[in-house]
Amino acid sequence: FIGFSKYLHKNLKLYDSMIISSTRHYMGIKTANICTKNNIPYIFIPFGSLQSSGSFIYKLYDYIFTDKMVRNASYSIGQTPHERDLLKCHGAGSVDVINLPIDIEKLEKYPQNHGFFRKKYNISTGEILIGIISRFHETKGYDYLLELFHALSMKSENIKFVIAGRDDGYEDKIVNKMGELNLSDRIIFINSGVFNQEKVDLLVDMDIFILLPNIYEETVTASLEAAFFNTCLLLNQKAAAPMLEEYNAGLYLKNDLKQDTENIMKIINNREYKRMQEQSRKWVSEEYALNHVIEKHINVFNMILQPHRKQ
Repeated sequence: FIGFSKYLHKNLKLYDSMIISSTRHYMGIKTANICTKNNIPYIFIPFGSLQSSGSFIYKLYDYIFTDKMVRNASYSIGQTPHERDLLKCHGAGSVDVINLPIDIEKLEKYPQNHGFFRKKYNISTGEILIGIISRFHETKGYDYLLELFHALSMKSENIKFVIAGRDDGYEDKIVNKMGELNLSDRIIFINSGVFNQEKVDLLVDMDIFILLPNIYEETVTASLEAAFFNTCLLLNQKAAAPMLEEYNAGLYLKNDLKQDTENIMKIINNREYKRMQEQSRKWVSEEYALNHVIEKHINVFNMILQPHRKQ
């Protein structure tokens, strides 16, 4: 820690401004303190890390360190209106929402092998495929998600489900819950993770991507990638993606089992999910493309550096 502190004191003075993105980490706190002491403007972007557990230790830490770091930032950026409001609660002055970017040019390079995943797992073109790609962790909301899958399976024999990811301490509980709900034959369970082309093969054959975490994660990259490949999104407010419903690219669920089941069956039966698929790529391309988001960040840098250039 001492060596790192000396390195920061020596080298931060070489920079006109900084971005800090770690909320409760020594490096972020120390960088903010040195920037403030040396009149170096910095932008704070928490990227979903600002939400706390609400425990006494978190509250004490935030009172001593986090609030000061947020308060002294020249500008703060949240991914969602919720994160913007959270920043304000921690003392942010100038704060705005700028969407999480995705690299569309990179995604465009992948071949779109329509039908490959369905053929591999014997899913007909007429069956509705609803899935999630996420690590197997207790915060990802798998308990409620499986209850929802069960409710949907009771409504229609024409729906298949896929859960793809890698274990992060919760795989056994997911598998046990699938057994309890007699879902093992209805769910394609992939526990080796899906990456790169394999993930694209799944997304292009998926009708609906669903993500319902039980903590605030703000916007999740996996949902944006799914939308780029023309997948309808079902999210909750803890994984919010601005302008989703305005573009009619998906909808927000309420974590109410009866209501959520009815709403999902409604968009399936009236084929609204097909119209949402048609809008999803347009939504991501216009609101989340990397070059658009970078331009907004550059505008923020120019704004905070303007007073220093006049000195």
